[in-house]
Amino acid sequence: MKTQLKFTIPTMLCISLQGIIAPSYGAQSSSVPDTNSTGNNLESVTVTASHTPVSIRDTASAITLITKQEIDRRNATSLSDLLRNVPGFAVNQQGSRGALTQLRVRGSEANHVMVLVDGVNANDLSQGGQFNFAHLTTQGVEQIEIIRGPQSALWGANAMAGVVNIITTGERPDPGQRDNRNINGQLEFGSFGTNRWGVNLENTSGSSQIRFGLHGTETDGTNISRQGSEADGYKNTTFSLSGSTFFSDSILASINYRQTNSEAEFDDTDFVTTGLPVDAESKTDSEQQYLGASLGLTLLEGKVSQKFIASRVETDNENQTSSPVNDVTRGVRTGLRAQTDLFFSEHTFSFIAEFEEEDFVQRGAVIFGDPNRDESVDTFSVASEYRYNGDRIDFSASSRLDNNSDFDDAVSWRITTAWHASDVATLYGSIGEANTNPSFSERFGFFTNFQGNPNLKPEQSLSWELGLRSQFTDNIQLSASWFDATLEDEINGFVFDPTTFLFTADNRQGESHRKGLEVSLAWRASERLDLQANYTWLEATEEMTSGIQRDEVRRPGNTGSVNANYILGKSNLNLNVSYNGEQFDDYFPPFPTPQEVVTLGSYTLVTLSYRYNINDALQLTTRLENLLDEQYEEVFGYRAPGLAGHLGISFQL
Repeated sequence: MKTQLKFTIPTMLCISLQGIIAPSYGAQSSSVPDTNSTGNNLESVTVTASHTPVSIRDTASAITLITKQEIDRRNATSLSDLLRNVPGFAVNQQGSRGALTQLRVRGSEANHVMVLVDGVNANDLSQGGQFNFAHLTTQGVEQIEIIRGPQSALWGANAMAGVVNIITTGERPDPGQRDNRNINGQLEFGSFGTNRWGVNLENTSGSSQIRFGLHGTETDGTNISRQGSEADGYKNTTFSLSGSTFFSDSILASINYRQTNSEAEFDDTDFVTTGLPVDAESKTDSEQQYLGASLGLTLLEGKVSQKFIASRVETDNENQTSSPVNDVTRGVRTGLRAQTDLFFSEHTFSFIAEFEEEDFVQRGAVIFGDPNRDESVDTFSVASEYRYNGDRIDFSASSRLDNNSDFDDAVSWRITTAWHASDVATLYGSIGEANTNPSFSERFGFFTNFQGNPNLKPEQSLSWELGLRSQFTDNIQLSASWFDATLEDEINGFVFDPTTFLFTADNRQGESHRKGLEVSLAWRASERLDLQANYTWLEATEEMTSGIQRDEVRRPGNTGSVNANYILGKSNLNLNVSYNGEQFDDYFPPFPTPQEVVTLGSYTLVTLSYRYNINDALQLTTRLENLLDEQYEEVFGYRAPGLAGHLGISFQL
């Protein structure tokens, strides 16, 4: 049976997401420009995804910000569409809207990227520890902060390759600010029977703010299988509620709740004749809940900051197939965290203590093995960071100790430095070690023919990067970074056992290696025209049992994008072109044919968006997706949607 909402009002008042930190202490979209946009002063751009707010100028990491302004200009509805333009990012969507959508950063696995919703770990325990981007739309999103490179020294496991912080709460109130009320919404219709709607209400009164959102998406979908014609539909409804208040100039309390319910149709796999998807009346019901509250104290005229945060994230997934027994997975993550920051002129000291409990439940039919599991893991962590921010030199050193109930103690560390060579150019470098624990699914198995391996060891990675960040004029910004990562004990998630005809997971004996180059350019060509471009070259290899190195799957060697935005009077025209180079994927043909590696061809996606401001309160929007009607696959056997058009209207009161 589907797990029902179990949160009570008292629970809502005392259990929270860590993400409240972001609205409480960091700058938000209305005040923070996109570093990929031109004409920005990097000294004023602040990010919160590093626990303690810090300006981009003083950060020795590759950083990308996507603001509300850019989201509106592109008229983007899917978060994954925006992330395709981020350097080092590779997105793989398993078919049409609502299908599993994975994100890989710099050649990493999907569960090596920590995704935060308002600052908190939202990775899904019931989905192998990764975050499924299929269900999170851009509606209500104010800003996306992205930090690439190892971040486990502060954030722990799942942050081996980077952090993506999705901020939905808007600007925090300021004590004594004027009352303000805002209502905005949108309605859109498009191809494949798609409609999208949403409304947001925000009220600020003095030092208190409350925000409410309700959004929905529904589509008939497209046919993803190579045979047949059945379309796979999708429904999504999201409710959000957040509030914050200053009890005094130095005490801020916040609460945040978000719930998404979705229904996605999918095709089964023909294990007998083709090993490929085939039309079927199957669907997945999903529910994600994020709930939180935080208390922040500022003492000694801002020299001491104290934060107390509690969090709870609950995800449920139920697969309804031809089997008489539905497959159910449920993951619950509950956390408590205390953080103290000490500020002494150019020196900052941060100390963190955190407790986290993870619970995993799985139910399904007993076929090749018993998938029914009830598992729990507790982790107690302590972390610290020292940061020096001088006129020309910035330095940071951070470390973290994780005491896990199922694994040996793990230590993660990171050292960074940045040299401001001039007023317009900064050189930076970093090195760090990170750890990722095996997921519940890898350890204990899941449905059909996958058996878990309880003897798996955690993965360990040593990474370094060198980068350049420059702003030659008010109109031109250039950034580049070279990264290199070596991974030991990488978990191979699909190892075939010919004696049992089952798949399992195992640690690779050799090393996996990822290296590459990221380049980004932003140019404000005129008051009306903004241009952005980026390119990534990637080499990601893994060592086979034979000692031979092979390219890892679903990691394109070359990716890039160009975005042009033109403003003329009341109109805004946006053209986005993204290129995804050739990549490999695994194919599992019917027995007895062994596993094969297949090639997925390159493709180019073109999106054209237009916005017309009728007046200050009303806008008309239109968007053409996949303008070239490319026929492509991001996962072998799953066809992506073709050309699609959308027409909408939005308002603000």
